[in-house]
Amino acid sequence: LILRACPPPSRPPGSSVDVLLVPSLSREQHGAVKSAAWIADRRAVDLRGCGCDEGLLLRADGDAVLEGMSSNVFVVYGGGGAGATPESVVLRTAPAEAHILPGTVRTMVLRAALEMGVAVEEVPPKVSEMGEWSALFITSTSRLVLPVAAVRGGIGEGESANRKIWTVEGDDVGHAAATEVVERIRKRVEEMVIENSSPVFGDKIPDL
Repeated sequence: LILRACPPPSRPPGSSVDVLLVPSLSREQHGAVKSAAWIADRRAVDLRGCGCDEGLLLRADGDAVLEGMSSNVFVVYGGGGAGATPESVVLRTAPAEAHILPGTVRTMVLRAALEMGVAVEEVPPKVSEMGEWSALFITSTSRLVLPVAAVRGGIGEGESANRKIWTVEGDDVGHAAATEVVERIRKRVEEMVIENSSPVFGDKIPDL
């Protein structure tokens, strides 16, 4: 087995993805453990079939968003109105004790928000509050901070189950303020990764 250290894949500025609500796959079924059953359940979810990059896992009540299938989830609330500023928004994410797997990048985001003076509430975002969502992003070691353009899901099967039920409205002042917060956090997390990294092979990577 040969391992080679490489930087995370770069995405063009402004990149975003669609995500799918997966109410049938509750993280509470497996708790904070990556079990064999959990892996098998994940394989049954077809993300590519609906053009999504990630699935959002809900609490058994079908409302609270706990995390992604391979990521942590953050939702930006508020910031609406003519006087919207990055300081007027609130960042919400499920708490570590809510049967989630808290990732390293999640910790970086919380630290970055604290540095920037962005309010953070470790409370699960709710699907029933989608009308209040101004922005949404997911985090993981391979994605770092990745904005979400749309959430798909719904009642029924086929196209009905994969329809868009939430999208980012970039022209709205509130959404613009929220998007600015996400971009500032994204850049700060990238800086943190570089600050806490060190060369594995010095200045030269050996030929393999």
